[in-house]
Amino acid sequence: MDKAVGRNEPSERRGPGDVATDIPSRPPTYRASYVLEGTLTRGHDIWKSVRGRISFWTVVLTVTGVAAIYLYLFSESMFVSEAVISLQNKSGVSSGISSVLSSGLASAGTSNEDAALVAYIQSPDMLVQLDKKFHLRDIYSDYRHNPFWRLDKNASNEGFLTFYQNMVEIALQPDVNLITLDVLDYNAERAREIADTIINEAERFMNQMSDTIREQTLRAAKQELQEAETQAATAPASERDIAERRLSAAQVAMATALSLANSQQVFVVRISNPTLPTQTTRPERLLDLAAVATLTAVFYAIFFMIMSNVRDHRRL
Repeated sequence: MDKAVGRNEPSERRGPGDVATDIPSRPPTYRASYVLEGTLTRGHDIWKSVRGRISFWTVVLTVTGVAAIYLYLFSESMFVSEAVISLQNKSGVSSGISSVLSSGLASAGTSNEDAALVAYIQSPDMLVQLDKKFHLRDIYSDYRHNPFWRLDKNASNEGFLTFYQNMVEIALQPDVNLITLDVLDYNAERAREIADTIINEAERFMNQMSDTIREQTLRAAKQELQEAETQAATAPASERDIAERRLSAAQVAMATALSLANSQQVFVVRISNPTLPTQTTRPERLLDLAAVATLTAVFYAIFFMIMSNVRDHRRL
């Protein structure tokens, strides 16, 4: 009987001052959510405090001030050599370059040829030629230049090409068939020499492309003419009339191909030779500061509207 009662009683009796040790503890997920909630609350309080001290003019003036420090203390002034070129064909130039200058509408190069020339100017092949002559990689990575805008010494070929493309600006005007080339450099004379070399290489490229197109256009016509001449010379009397008609048609096709090939000969015409700049014009600091201030104001307004909408939804 005593044993039965003993089995129903706890093994240890608690006194009045004892603390219960068998109360279940809070699960880890509860503690994590409590900590997260507290962190979010503190973050919200900090944001409210900061937001109360931030105004439109504080943001705009701070960002513009940082931009001014960069532009006037770190950003280097660069010279810009400008040149204007046009793509013309043989018939277009035979009428004289003056017609291009007077009307600005005499164009023979197609938009595809313009795009091909622009792509070549910005290509690795062009950069290889310029680097051989001017050692552009060494110039762009010189430690004396702006630390925030210079080529890394160990830059990849892709990074080198990107930097070069930022130093050579091209504006294409397809409606008047003009291409404006602006070359930026730290030295005025070198800027003009680089621009001149680019145009020379562009002329060589267009000449090669024109020769290739001309050869492809004439190849088939020449082959047909040769076969027709051979047939006309060896055909028996009964077939001579047919062979002569084929020869006559091949001669007409050859003349047409020659005319088409001549019209497809596109080359570069210099409308304006590269200039020798006498003063630096990049960066345009005042315009850049105005653009920074304007964009900052726009982004601030957008952010303010977004936050206002979020607060309105929370209240709902």
